[in-house]
Amino acid sequence: MFRRIELIHELPAQAGELPLRMKSGIMGWGKVEVFDAWAKMNNPRRDVHRNSRFYFTEAGWRKYGRATVAACQFHGQGYRVLRIKESAVDVIYRDEWQVAVRPKRKRH
Repeated sequence: MFRRIELIHELPAQAGELPLRMKSGIMGWGKVEVFDAWAKMNNPRRDVHRNSRFYFTEAGWRKYGRATVAACQFHGQGYRVLRIKESAVDVIYRDEWQVAVRPKRKRH
């Protein structure tokens, strides 16, 4: 199981409208304290295709993911945790703490 944290940002609403919600990965804009919770994680050792998504491995989740969620809760940052099964994606990069994945290719 791989896990990914998405930050949720609520933008102010205009009169009579519902508030807008935007989401971003943890590399997006958010609170500095949330960034500090996972910033010591290693950078990938090679270039990764830009349409890939990064997820925590189980070890990465225990070390960095839980600390990031705790920082989100403490500082009032909206978030959600996405989970996927390892068999549902193609892994294009892996290290001890994270994986970069793309959707599985359809075979014809």
